[in-house]
Amino acid sequence: MTLAWDKETFPGGLRDRGDLLEAPARGAFTSYGSYYMGLFTFAAIKAAREGKAGQARQMLENDLDGVLNYAKENRDAVKYWWSATTDAVQAFLGKNVVAGSLHGNGLLAPVRDKKPLEFIIPERDRACVQLFFLVPKGSKNKDVAEAALDHITGSTFQ
Repeated sequence: MTLAWDKETFPGGLRDRGDLLEAPARGAFTSYGSYYMGLFTFAAIKAAREGKAGQARQMLENDLDGVLNYAKENRDAVKYWWSATTDAVQAFLGKNVVAGSLHGNGLLAPVRDKKPLEFIIPERDRACVQLFFLVPKGSKNKDVAEAALDHITGSTFQ
């Protein structure tokens, strides 16, 4: 999961997820709508803002109620909860959001195409989302599906 931002809004970039609660990101950022990652994002924000970057996981394990309350108190800071990476990228490209947490693979093409987006993988409180791709047995277009997987995992796309 990356921390992404609009380069025109943040010419100096963002440091960590704690910046998401500062203007102009507050109320204009996006986060994964999946419960586990949305909550982790708030744990990482909380950790960064409390000078405890790198402790988001421990906060979730040892003070889940505190993280839940923090997320509840700051939920208005999220403008758009995305469910698919392409939705988050389109929110950026449409200027509907200015920052956020999303899958980095969705940003590769827009950055390559010189769109005003930048992203980092924060050094602390890193989060990975495992994606699974499969071709069901008996698929009618197995060759097309396998070609798509070859493309997605190939060096040109990556």
